[in-house]
Amino acid sequence: MFRVALIGSRELEKNPKYKEDIKLCHNICLALAHQGYTFTSGLCELGMDGIAQKAYSKALENGWVTEKNFEVYVATQENIQRSNLPNKHLAIVRNPDLIKESEDIAKSVMDEYHWIRCNEWSRGMHSRNCHQILGYDLKSPVDCVICWTPNGRIQGGTATAIKVANKYNVPVFNLGAESKDKVVSDIIEFLKSKGVYKHKERK
Repeated sequence: MFRVALIGSRELEKNPKYKEDIKLCHNICLALAHQGYTFTSGLCELGMDGIAQKAYSKALENGWVTEKNFEVYVATQENIQRSNLPNKHLAIVRNPDLIKESEDIAKSVMDEYHWIRCNEWSRGMHSRNCHQILGYDLKSPVDCVICWTPNGRIQGGTATAIKVANKYNVPVFNLGAESKDKVVSDIIEFLKSKGVYKHKERK
């Protein structure tokens, strides 16, 4: 299956000025689901993660995807229990056999000073971000990343995932960039180049 990481900053839904960006991200997620792609993400209720979860849940109801198209990672079982997102039961707790490896990857793309200051919870979240990009076995990178960060900047917790993608040469498309039309066009051209884009009429 073609796999796309859908991740992004919580700021997207915290700031009213990003209202149109929310609509864009929702439509992009629905369009990807309609193509039948698998999405990887976290279980955050705000930002691209939550939007993707809701869009794919709608797509599941419409028969565009199956539960196998959900690849959502969390740091602990508690993250699932506290979530209010639909289909949260499909979330995957980070691989217990690869915690050191995933944390080492996260550490490798972060400033050492900031990593040292991270508590156990923060390290778990950064570790989870690595699985979003590299899969449960840390050897199955996604085909691309579509994300949203304010003004397209690499910042916050999303930065870890983006930097991991860059480290492993995974293409990143940021819908928070100023020229959104170009980003959308670049996404479509990329999907066409991979032979996985088909024009479909939504039901």
